[in-house]
Amino acid sequence: MRSKPGSNTTTAMTKTKAKQSKATKTTTVSASAAPASLPPPPPALLSKAQAIHRLLDQLYPNPPIPLDHFDNYSLLIAVILSAQTTDGKVNEVTPGLFKVAPTPAHLAALPHATVLSLIRSVGLAPGKAKNIIGAAKMLVDTFGGQ
Repeated sequence: MRSKPGSNTTTAMTKTKAKQSKATKTTTVSASAAPASLPPPPPALLSKAQAIHRLLDQLYPNPPIPLDHFDNYSLLIAVILSAQTTDGKVNEVTPGLFKVAPTPAHLAALPHATVLSLIRSVGLAPGKAKNIIGAAKMLVDTFGGQ
């Protein structure tokens, strides 16, 4: 049964939607806010996780990283670019990007259009260009470019 405009049901639904909308607009989360600390895992779960970790270390002592990189910065950028994209495509794009932006400071200073032109062949390039510039700026501002 459909409610008629002006009926109590429609008015209540409209007020609820307005409250939800207002709450959504005013609620913000600080990027610098640390997540609430979680309680420690139960001892049995912690023991199981540690056993799995030891087993994986034995089976795969030095797992290869399929993304070409030369330091933590280049690995971070390659990982961001790798979402919804093959590692091979990322490995084709990153040499040109890192030739122009070998450090976080260089990448942070580049215009979005320049970064976009360097990574265009990677899927979802406009968003990824924005995100890698933002990551580079965070590395520079928060961690002194390290």
